[in-house]
Amino acid sequence: MSSHNFQDGLRALLGHDGDFETEAMLGGASNRTYYRIHAKGQSWVVMVLADEPIRSEEAMSGPKPRELPFVEIQRFLSARDVSVPTIHHFDKERGHLWLDDLGNRELGEQLKAASGPQRVDTYRPAVELLVQFQKATVGRHAPICYERRFEPSLLRWELDHYREWRVEQQLNRTLSPATLDALGDAFDTIVGQLCALPQILCHRDFQSTNLMQTADGLVLIDFQDALMGSYCYDLVALIRDSYIDLSPEQVDALIDDYLQRRPDLDPPAFRAAFHLQTVQRKLKDAGRFVYIERVKGNASYLPYIAPSLQYVRDALDKLPMLKPLHHLLADLDPEAFA
Repeated sequence: MSSHNFQDGLRALLGHDGDFETEAMLGGASNRTYYRIHAKGQSWVVMVLADEPIRSEEAMSGPKPRELPFVEIQRFLSARDVSVPTIHHFDKERGHLWLDDLGNRELGEQLKAASGPQRVDTYRPAVELLVQFQKATVGRHAPICYERRFEPSLLRWELDHYREWRVEQQLNRTLSPATLDALGDAFDTIVGQLCALPQILCHRDFQSTNLMQTADGLVLIDFQDALMGSYCYDLVALIRDSYIDLSPEQVDALIDDYLQRRPDLDPPAFRAAFHLQTVQRKLKDAGRFVYIERVKGNASYLPYIAPSLQYVRDALDKLPMLKPLHHLLADLDPEAFA
């Protein structure tokens, strides 16, 4: 990005040109890039959008967005007092969003530094924020996020991501027609059960890397792909986080904390749904991490395949009706499931 382009944004914010410092920031797995800009004793984070900023990088159904989803959803969440970054300037022509500088303290870094009971306690404000997000958005039907959903085809596409990239590409397995049929039937069963669950607005990646710790508390970022999905999806993303190691006992404690904040839910039904969603989400994640390495040339996510699949194994142990899938996965991916 050129200094001329930065000057345009600074002129819009400060009313004049001036000296500034530019700091490239580490990004995640998306095609967006980020810069921190310092000028006149102030700082901003500039999100630089990819060539096709209006679309999700991953498969998603629904109508074409009316405007940039990040902008529309930010406005919606901010109006409902959900803690999200302020948009200070949007240069539509260049695809530059000037946002609050929230610092560098992701919740994930705090979680990794904590241990034992401290890790559970560190998670609790994130559970509280999730419940706030859900209560603030229930029954609302305005932004694009309410017109997109985890359709059966999207959930199945994500499960097939595991087969295609983990099993066939990374493990170099060639599946027989009979195995493909059996795996497909198991995946279809999971998809059907997930679609029958209560559907609410989901952030889609409500996890430690998208929660920034500030002096005023946690701030939620990266919400542009929000859509309708199962009522347990975001809690799975949060406490079955591939980047954070939690024991089954810690996961149970955090589910308890969530359910105490949601007395309207039936605990046994929610727990069963939570484990089912874990199988779908974490199989997808394992495949996605291989995809990022093979297609984008970024191998940094490969270490998180093993914990993702361990979470799947833990969930399958709680779902006896999916025992045939467990046996099938043990044959296809013995390192993770045997």
